Amino acid sequence: MPQSKPGKSSKSSTRVLVADDHGVTRFGLVQFLRNELDALTTHEAQRFDDALALLQSHTIDLAIFDLSIPGLASPADLAQVRDAWPAMKVVVLSGSAERADILTALAAGVHGYI
Repeated sequence: MPQSKPGKSSKSSTRVLVADDHGVTRFGLVQFLRNELDALTTHEAQRFDDALALLQSHTIDLAIFDLSIPGLASPADLAQVRDAWPAMKVVVLSGSAERADILTALAAGVHGYI
């Protein structure tokens, strides 16, 4: 019988969407999340429209978006995600350290910017 990691419940069922157009980034992030969260369900998208379709067809607890994913015109587009799924946590994972990108994403209601 597999044992839970210390401090983690074996009944966890975190459902995550990773939306990034870089396959290596998606793979690495998904593997990291699976190793850190028990019973993790993951969904992956390479385009913003694909991410929206997955959000419509699955229950997601946490969505992680690359700021430069194709189809995402600006960080402000994430406001539609927050409005449509208010209970879901939304995080931006980006290589951009531009102040304007960070502030626009936060103003759109994302819960974090990495």
